[in-house]
Amino acid sequence: MKKLMMLLLVFALLGVSVVPAYMQEDMPEIDCITDEEAVVVLSTGSVGIEVELAERAAAEFMAACPNITVEVRPLPESATDILGFFLQQFEAQSSEIDVFQFDVIWPAILAPHLIDLRPYISDERLAEYFPKIVENNTVDGALVGIPYFNDAPMLYYRTDLLEKYGVEVPTTWEELTEAAQIIQDGERAEGNSEFWGFVWQGNAYEGLTCDALEWIYTASGSTIIDADGNVTVNNEANAAALELAASWVGTISP
Repeated sequence: MKKLMMLLLVFALLGVSVVPAYMQEDMPEIDCITDEEAVVVLSTGSVGIEVELAERAAAEFMAACPNITVEVRPLPESATDILGFFLQQFEAQSSEIDVFQFDVIWPAILAPHLIDLRPYISDERLAEYFPKIVENNTVDGALVGIPYFNDAPMLYYRTDLLEKYGVEVPTTWEELTEAAQIIQDGERAEGNSEFWGFVWQGNAYEGLTCDALEWIYTASGSTIIDADGNVTVNNEANAAALELAASWVGTISP
């Protein structure tokens, strides 16, 4: 029964927490599956409003299924700490948590411990998600996770400074490098000695890995390892992209 409750909550959370109110009329009605009393523990991230969204989803779910209590357990902010915590839970064969919110790069690591969701979701419902995300979350034929939300990299820029220095919005990393240098030089010449042209996730953590994947993909369209297990990252285009990024440190970036 607990397995069924977990699966139900996963799909319910997707419906009530990340879908705008004006779209929720089209969401499938929640099926509580059982009239028995049950408790389901949901782990959730704690960055931004993640806890708020999870608690809102839990409240709406419990309103529809008052016999089921959903306990929201906030996780650490650090993705590294979260993964370590999950692995400790699995190693100890703990039953403390039923529903895990995990990162997009962890399916293969966590797959041995997770339920295959494929028998519980229709083809029609699965088609609502980006195919690449579904593919990413499928390990050895088992669908071990479905999207709670999707992240997308964004480039933010100050239109006032682009206009001030007559610089176009950059569309390549090389153009970004040149634009950032022009603007940084100009601002520092006006007395802003602490101005930097470009800031990004440069610390030694997961965020830097995400950045590097973007540089590699935009440079050559390659991955690090392909579907057949071949190492594809070692090529001249990728090396040049990484060298360019490294050159930013101390020049246009702190």
